[in-house]
Amino acid sequence: MPIALALVLVQEMTSRLGVVTGQGLADLIRERFGVRITFYLMACLVVTNFGNAVAEFAGVASAMEIFGVGRSWAVPAAAFFVWWLVVKGTYSRVEKIFLGACVFYVAYIVAGVKVAPHWTGLLRKWRARRARSRRNTS
Repeated sequence: MPIALALVLVQEMTSRLGVVTGQGLADLIRERFGVRITFYLMACLVVTNFGNAVAEFAGVASAMEIFGVGRSWAVPAAAFFVWWLVVKGTYSRVEKIFLGACVFYVAYIVAGVKVAPHWTGLLRKWRARRARSRRNTS
């Protein structure tokens, strides 16, 4: 959860920087730190994005195997869909598709409520584990 908050803050800051300066993040890094640092940072960004894409397609393959669809069919179909969105999609179409996909995240909340966990017990165990980890780190 703290990582998600950090990601939201970084996204917000870079968006504001782009609006105010009219430049992208790479341009701003190049201005401030030079071409060499910018090259290494952008190379790290490419590697990280590649790893993220591999993880996403692995997730598609695993999820579709649950439904009996082989990964040799699911991954190329998902790759084609992503390619089609990037090449042929308009902003409004892509926005609608992602907003529709966000509806599926509500399923996590519904599943968490329907499981009906013992909330007080979970909170007690969480506090105990947190206290134990604090003792181990200090």
